[in-house]
Amino acid sequence: MDEVLKTNYPHLVLILIDGMGVNILKQHLDSNALLNKHYKRALNTVFPPTTVAATTALLSAKTPYETGFLGWTQYNKNANVTETLFLEEETITKTKVSNSLLKQLNYQSIIDKIKTKHPEMQVEKLAIKPLFNCDFETFSEQLNRALMNTFSQQSFTYLYYPLLDTLLHSVGTKDLKVSQHLKDINNDYEKFIDEIADDVLVLTTADHGFVDVEIINLSYYPKLTKLLKRAPSIESRSMTFFVKSLYKRKFKTLFKKYFNEDFNLYSKKEVKRLKLFGKGKKHPLFESFLGDFLAVAKTNKAFSLKNDNGLKAQHGGGLLEEFLIPLIINK
Repeated sequence: MDEVLKTNYPHLVLILIDGMGVNILKQHLDSNALLNKHYKRALNTVFPPTTVAATTALLSAKTPYETGFLGWTQYNKNANVTETLFLEEETITKTKVSNSLLKQLNYQSIIDKIKTKHPEMQVEKLAIKPLFNCDFETFSEQLNRALMNTFSQQSFTYLYYPLLDTLLHSVGTKDLKVSQHLKDINNDYEKFIDEIADDVLVLTTADHGFVDVEIINLSYYPKLTKLLKRAPSIESRSMTFFVKSLYKRKFKTLFKKYFNEDFNLYSKKEVKRLKLFGKGKKHPLFESFLGDFLAVAKTNKAFSLKNDNGLKAQHGGGLLEEFLIPLIINK
């Protein structure tokens, strides 16, 4: 990577394909696919290996410990609700939260910094409609826009593609639809690489991998859930529990009785000592997001708060497949 960056390329395209962990890439594309030919090595994503934490880490160059972006749902102490962070809504009722965590955790991204420092440069972030106020509906459309940006004197394009992640959640990691979707992504990538000039550096990566899961419905464990003072949060495979003050020992005993084979249970003190969410300068709200315990999956199990079958494949836990992401470079 250092050798590549020694060349001062005037154009950089940074592609993040949500969910395209190393296990997914290698399972569904053969060695002749250009994405595999350009594959350099595996990287470790942040903990938890999930979109909220990882994409924010990429765009901020900071750890989740520093940004406060930990997972899909987090407790908002200033509104006293458990909130779906990116949607700015209360998790259960879907009511919009005016004093949302997204507003409270606002940060300056590398994109904003580049725009400020280099106002003459073409800088843009691209996503699928309606994210980032974009109108793109396909990966191909995003790449066409990125290609146009390289016609300027200098450019930086961040391209975020979420639809592979959506598909994997729905059908699981082994479905042929995933193979076809990745082949389509690879074909679009090959076409893009053929069309760009030699002075364009393209870096492609992901935010996390995926594992097929079996759901554990927490509503079936009332002896445990009645000890909680609010809904659990963060991720289904890395879940934090806020326990009523008189029942912490009882909660720990019951949790280990029910789930010890599938989850590692950490106290809040252990989470901080182990620096699970990374190092750096702690975000002022970080500790408010941590309950009394954090349960991290060590098998294929995932918690659900609802009486449903949940998603077929998930991420956010402690398995290696969830952490390994590719570094793909066109040079």
